[in-house]
Amino acid sequence: MSVRLTAPQAELLNDLYAAGERGVFKSTGYSPASNLITLGYAKWAQRYDNGRSGKLVITAAGIRFKTGEL
Repeated sequence: MSVRLTAPQAELLNDLYAAGERGVFKSTGYSPASNLITLGYAKWAQRYDNGRSGKLVITAAGIRFKTGEL
């Protein structure tokens, strides 16, 4: 089974990979972020503004996908 990412998802995954543990701040309603979380490639490290935004970080599965190990 191969996983295909849309352009916004791939761009966000690139940003997350570059940011590492610092993460990227995004709205929790941002659909590419939600899709990466569903795939297990990202997770919310912290949430702000009553859960409307947060710091999104890459997971180990996301790193493996990005480096081509999956």
